[in-house]
Amino acid sequence: MLKSDILHIADLRLKTRSEDNTFISKFGYGFSKDFVRNIFYAEKDACFIIEENGEVCAYLLGTTNYSKLNIKMVIIFALLFPINFMTGKYRFNGSCNELFSMIKYHCHDTKKRHDKRRKEYKAELVEIGVLSSMTRKGYGTILLDTYKGFLKEKCIDRFSLMVYKKDKGAVLFYKKNGGIELSSSETKLGEISTIEFLLKNSG
Repeated sequence: MLKSDILHIADLRLKTRSEDNTFISKFGYGFSKDFVRNIFYAEKDACFIIEENGEVCAYLLGTTNYSKLNIKMVIIFALLFPINFMTGKYRFNGSCNELFSMIKYHCHDTKKRHDKRRKEYKAELVEIGVLSSMTRKGYGTILLDTYKGFLKEKCIDRFSLMVYKKDKGAVLFYKKNGGIELSSSETKLGEISTIEFLLKNSG
């Protein structure tokens, strides 16, 4: 991949996921670009694309080490969403001190959750996106198989992902390809399922 592909993936994220994902549609292109860049430059993370006729039409983002939290992204998040939704403890009233306290708490809370999940799973598939005009060509399966191969080379024997239950097509896709639905949780953006993949013959 080239550095310029960061921009193509950021654009494709908005085209393929903004209807189902409130975060992506709310934050817009700049946030999406920062999100992709964090994964692109992380040493052990995965960023794959498929091109057709010179156009990036499908992508996969995955992680094995959880990229460092981007403070700029947290601030944008804080300003766009109610703080009680974000942490359950803070309600932003315009005070800089409250904003910084909220960010500190959120960073600490995020690290704790990531550390807990990292003990349970060594890798996470962040998302797969395919341009609507290029669906049903097997691109999603190709990307998923590529990610599995990437993890096996690193002797990682499992990975997880989270998907909105309302996205029934995505849930079915992952299950058809070997994913097992472990649990679900209700959020203010809808019910989210955790799906796990076990990889055979790793290493």
